This record gives sequence, C-alpha cells and structure tokens, in this order.
Amino acid sequence: MADKKRKKALISSPASPTNPAIMESALNTIMTKLDAMSAQLAAQLSKSEQLETAVVGLTAKLAEAVSGNKEKDIIIARHSDQINNCEQALRSTSIRILGLPVKKDDSTVAIIDAVYENILRPVLEAAKVKGELTEHPSRRFMIDSAFAIPSKNPSSCPVIVKFSSPSSET
Repeated sequence: MADKKRKKALISSPASPTNPAIMESALNTIMTKLDAMSAQLAAQLSKSEQLETAVVGLTAKLAEAVSGNKEKDIIIARHSDQINNCEQALRSTSIRILGLPVKKDDSTVAIIDAVYENILRPVLEAAKVKGELTEHPSRRFMIDSAFAIPSKNPSSCPVIVKFSSPSSET
C-alpha cells in the first residue's frame, strides 16, 4: 500500500510530467513552435507563388523573344540569299584560266595581253573566218581586269579575268 501512495504522490507532484500545469506549459511551447513553423511555411509558400508567377512571366517573354528571333532569322536568310545572288551576278562575267604562261608578279597589262593573245584572239579570228564577226573588238572593250593568283607551280598561275559587260561600260 505504501507503494500505491508513493506512486500517487509522484504523479501529482509538481515536477511530474503528467502534472496538468507542466503538460499545459509543454503544450503551449509546442503550439508556439508550431505557430512559428506555420508562419515560416506560409512565408515560403508566398515566395514560391511569387517565383511561380515570375517563371510564368519569363516563360512568356522567352516565347515572345524566340518568336521574334524566328522572324529575324527568316529576314536574315532572305538577305543572305539576296547577297549570294548579287555576288553570283558579279562573278558571272569572270572566269578562271589555268595554264597561261604568266607569273603572279606580272602586271595587269601583261596578263590581259596573255589572255587576249592566247585565248581570245584565236577565237575571234575563227569567228571572223566563219563570218560571224567583221572585225576584232579591242581588248580594252573586252576585258575589264585580270590578275594572277599565286600558285605552287612557278611557270604558270591561275588567272582571273573579268570581262566587260554592258553594265560595266558606263
């Protein structure tokens, strides 16, 4: 019986964890901590919602920028095609000749003379013999410019010749 009284005394003593005052104090401490954690969670949730809103806005801006870039890419492609066509048109009156006896240091006049004498004159004479030409056009009216490109072969270099055209005579 003494044991029962002793247990009862321990349970109802002020230091016992089952004491209603201690339990209420512990419960209040737990509730305060839960309230603080809940407030922190609410703040983090608010920040998360703000971030989500920002991400949605940035995604929309990115989609708009990508769309704008696609339009610009189309314009750039169109301009690239136009540039290429212009460059091709500029090259349309030019040829490269291999095997002429010229060197990279030869003057433009010497290269034009070599082109005219070795290539154009024989063609023009054959056309005159066939009756397709009455006289030879002057080399000045046929060739705008010519130059040799450096080569590994010292005895001859490739030659680029730009012929005259009606648009270049003005």
